[in-house]
Formats: sequence, C-alpha cells, structure tokens
Amino acid sequence: MKLCCLMKRILFAIPDGSDPFAAGDECNEGAVLRLVRERSFDRIVLLGLPGYRLSVTLTERAFAVRLPKKAVQSYMPDVPSLSYKAIFNGFKKVLEVETSDLCAKDRLTFLLPSVAEDPILDCLLLSVLSLPQKVEVLQAEPPADAWVQQAFQTEADAFEWHDSATDKDEDKTFLSSEQLDFLYRTWDQNKAFCLKTRDTAQQKAVARAMRLYGQTSGNSYRDIDCSDVPEDISNELLWGYEANTDGKTFVRDGLLTKQNAGLSLLGWDAFSEELKSNIAAFLSKSGHHFMALSNTEDEFSQIPTCTLPN
Repeated sequence: MKLCCLMKRILFAIPDGSDPFAAGDECNEGAVLRLVRERSFDRIVLLGLPGYRLSVTLTERAFAVRLPKKAVQSYMPDVPSLSYKAIFNGFKKVLEVETSDLCAKDRLTFLLPSVAEDPILDCLLLSVLSLPQKVEVLQAEPPADAWVQQAFQTEADAFEWHDSATDKDEDKTFLSSEQLDFLYRTWDQNKAFCLKTRDTAQQKAVARAMRLYGQTSGNSYRDIDCSDVPEDISNELLWGYEANTDGKTFVRDGLLTKQNAGLSLLGWDAFSEELKSNIAAFLSKSGHHFMALSNTEDEFSQIPTCTLPN
C-alpha cells in the first residue's frame, strides 16, 4: 500500500519589538505566539535580523514556557546592517536549508514585523516568489499598549533603513567652495554624468552635499551604495515589481526608481560593465537625474565623465 505524504505547514517569522514586551503579558502573547496558538504549524523558524535579534531570543524563551512541546528553530544570519546584499544572502541560505525537504504541496507562511523595512520586505518577497510552494505573507499588528508602542518605536527608529552610510559622524571629509560650485553646476547642467573622485571618503562627501542641495532646492534625492547591491541583482529589485502571495498583492518600487528621485550611485565601479550600461540606459530613458561616483581612471562612454577638482 502506497503511503500518502501529509502536507507540511511551515512558519517563518521575524519577531519585532512588540513580541518580547507582550510575551510576558497574559492578555497579549505577541504576534508570533498568537499566530501559533491560532494555527497548526509543523515547523517554526525564527529569523534574527539586525534590530530583531533580541526579539528572537525573548520569543524563544516565551515558547519554552508557553509551548514547550513546539519545536522552534532560530537563525541569526551574519547580517551587520539592514542592507539589501546581506539580507538577500541571509534569506537565501535559510530558505535553502529549511525548504530542502519540502514538496510542492507544502505551505509556507511568513510573518513580518509590524513595521517592515524596505530591504526586509523586498528581499523576502523576491526570495520566496521562486519557491514552488504556496506562500502566504502576513504582517504583525503593532502593539496597542502605549508604553509598549513607545519602546517598539524606539527600537524601530534605532535600526531605521538608510540607503547608505554617508552621514556618519566619524566621516569628517569636507568639500571646498570651488568643489561645491563645480558639483552643483555639473548637476544642474547634466541629466546624467559620471563624476571621478579622489577616494571613497570624497564620494561620501559629494553624496552628503548633494543630499543637502536637494533639500534646499525642494527636489527629491537619494544616494545608494553600489557595494550594498546584490551581485546577482534582479531587474525586479532594480526597477520594481508586483508580487502576489495568497491573494494579497504587493506593488513595490525598484531600488533605483523609488520616489522618482534624483540619484547618486556611490562606488559605481562595483558594478559590472553590463550592469552599468543597463542602469545608465534605463535611467537616461526614464528621465531620472543621476550621477555615478567613481574613483578609477577608466572612462564610461555612455554618459559624460568629469573629474572633481582638487
């Protein structure tokens, strides 16, 4: 007699600031425990990303007390910051391990924090869209209690996503008035250009100056660290995409098309020639205002190249 394989239900959860505080409250168990109480899961996987590691530890302890028979597996990926590359690779490794024994008819549920940062949501969605299993994406409800809400908000603010680390206090590089004048004139006169700089520190100073310039001129502006972009980045992450999971639709802007903003691309040399050509061609056709920041001697022929004066 042939045995029929039972369908497995797997929960992947990123506990947020509401869970540790609420886990000790009899009236509110926190989003992860509450979902496990309501549904039956064969496996529970907790992900401890930056800003959520403490939440994972405390949620695990709550499981040990409340639901001691539930098997919980936790991962603390080596992700130093909320970066696209680190989170994308972290999710990929966890999914490879935790879905290796699954079949197409199994069901996966992903529980996101109540305030899911862009890179978390983007990288998770793009990671799971290619899976053969049916995927459901849920988002935790924010905590209702005032003091819990305040504590949660503090944690969320502390790990707020920044496109690049150009405003760190330890970066004391400044640009001269001559360099600023050259930079602003070049930006105003060119829709797209490649700017050669002395080093990475000067690139960060340029990006910081342009951010302030954008604010004073009333224009939307973003700077992106190219070294933080996954090497095998998809067109969906670059230009935007629409994801459908369990009847819910997520319409996502691309990394380079958010807010229809002007862009500076730090570390332009980190991209392959093919990717640089694709990005320059797309942004030029779309009318986006952007500059590529480079510190190599190689010319990039698709857009005008100039050098920041010393």
